Amino acid sequence: MVRAGQGRGGRERFESYSIVAAEALAAGRPVVASTRTGIAPLIAQEDCGALFPPEDSKRLRAELVALLDAPYLAAERGHRGRAAVEAMLDPHLVALRREEVYRAAVRDHALRDSAPG
Repeated sequence: MVRAGQGRGGRERFESYSIVAAEALAAGRPVVASTRTGIAPLIAQEDCGALFPPEDSKRLRAELVALLDAPYLAAERGHRGRAAVEAMLDPHLVALRREEVYRAAVRDHALRDSAPG
């Protein structure tokens, strides 16, 4: 059996952004994740859960117990996570960011084509 964050032969690997974790945050739940996941930077930046080093089951347990023992803390972190996901994934904001990327690409292309030589 290969655990998340572990490749063949026990070699560690990076786990990509977790849709399940993002859905949990969107539902207002704090997320406890390994520091080797794609969502770890969001959790750290927004303080919307807890992180533990890969293969550190004692730290995982401690983080889970801390949130279970302090429902107010879990609720606060869940609220921050929901706000972060809403801000990141708001359809209007996503469309605006995408439009800016397209406009920049068209500008760069036009500049490149108009450059001498």
